[in-house]
Amino acid sequence: MIKSSCSKKENKMNIWSAEENEGGVDLKINMPGFGKDDVQVNEMKAEMKNGVLKIFIPKVVEEKKEKNVVQVQVE
Repeated sequence: MIKSSCSKKENKMNIWSAEENEGGVDLKINMPGFGKDDVQVNEMKAEMKNGVLKIFIPKVVEEKKEKNVVQVQVE
């Protein structure tokens, strides 16, 4: 069984933790100030190489909304 974590020394808050269970590995990442609607998980990629698991989670790029522009002729 694997159990690991990383914490900030200043406030002793765990930044992340990983724990192996029967079905796989649970990876937990603390993200204070973020709500469920603030975080979206799209395509994730993982690679295992030389005993290191690397997980890539791409950033979500928000589409730019077009502003409604009305041209007014001033006389």
